[in-house]
Amino acid sequence: MKDDEPGVLCKLDLEKAYDYVNWDFLIYLLHRCGFSERWRRWIFFCLFTVRFSVLVNGSPCGFFQSTRGLRQGDPLSPMLFVIVMEALSKLLDKVIEGRFLAGFSVGGGAISVSHLLFADDTFLFCDADPTQLLYLRLVLNWFEAVSGLRINLGKSELVPVGDVADIEDLVGLLGCKTNALTMKYLGLPLGARFKSQAIWNLIVEKTERRLAGWKQMYLSKGKWLWRYALEQEALWRRVVDGKYKSLEGGWSSKVIHSPHGISLWKNIRSGWNKFERYICFRVGNGARTRFWYDTWCGDSPFKTIFSDLYGIARDKDAFVAAHMQHRNDSIHWEVNFTRAAHDWELESISTFFDLLYSAKLMGQGKSIWQAKVPPRVAFFSWLASLGKVLTADNLRRWNIILVNWCCMCKLVWDALGDTEKDC
Repeated sequence: MKDDEPGVLCKLDLEKAYDYVNWDFLIYLLHRCGFSERWRRWIFFCLFTVRFSVLVNGSPCGFFQSTRGLRQGDPLSPMLFVIVMEALSKLLDKVIEGRFLAGFSVGGGAISVSHLLFADDTFLFCDADPTQLLYLRLVLNWFEAVSGLRINLGKSELVPVGDVADIEDLVGLLGCKTNALTMKYLGLPLGARFKSQAIWNLIVEKTERRLAGWKQMYLSKGKWLWRYALEQEALWRRVVDGKYKSLEGGWSSKVIHSPHGISLWKNIRSGWNKFERYICFRVGNGARTRFWYDTWCGDSPFKTIFSDLYGIARDKDAFVAAHMQHRNDSIHWEVNFTRAAHDWELESISTFFDLLYSAKLMGQGKSIWQAKVPPRVAFFSWLASLGKVLTADNLRRWNIILVNWCCMCKLVWDALGDTEKDC
């Protein structure tokens, strides 16, 4: 991650993390996070009304009130503690923004990772620079002062990454201990060699013991392919993009051709081609959906349905937005080909545009809900726009045999649109 530049990891130890939380600071953070006054009063009531007692010879001896801290075992406490730690995260972000600290770069500097927080497990990343360590010490002092939390630097650890010659001087500045990779973080060996069976076999065996047979059977990597497409601003997604880059549209990363090592994402990405066959897109503005390659209009991609037209398409890699034109509150489609169509291709082109103009786009539903009609009518119209009404054509798709003529006009019809227009 460091591109051969020396750096340090700092693993912080929070002394009795839940016991020292400043209540006033917590209520202030809830206000800054947008919680209502009523919610803040509820939280303060839950904190203020707690009474504690000391057991003497197995019996409680009197009660006293606390003025700070969160209760261990309270289901609300982890969420409140995470909100407090968010203050440290924002402080570090501001320091990085001011270029007083520099995190570890990923993917040639495209992404910078400065800290990882999981409850009270805290990892900080910065350059092996005495000035940056002094700024880091100031940030930690500020956080201690406002939050009430105590960072035990005597138990915290500084880990060199790369060739750090003056590690002892850096340790003296921060006032912590030194350590080396491999070390444990969240129960996993950080920095362990991927081929070290002596280390990883223990982790695998421990994980397998905790997973029941049915859980192990239904574990799926597919959720990460789905989350990659949706969580565009998540840190893990940006790290993957920084290392491997993203395909156009941002639905998946590029294929990983690295011949060495075992990459976790490489293993997950290998299932994309199979996963992609079962994806159907609902088009909004069309900026992320490929016109010819993605399944968004019909049951298959246009490349498969109209292979002859795909062969003469001028822009085979275009997105839907490139061919979609908005005119007078309606959508028009403009698809350019490299040559004029032959006579035998006219029927295929006609079918192609009929299917194209039958596409239902997501934005078309907004006018339905804004119309001044009863909710039942709006709901039915919305289902009709999605093609989900239980019409004869939809029932026939479910292998229910019905006549294909309209009970109103006695004419043969294939879809709800014919009823809406003609009956």
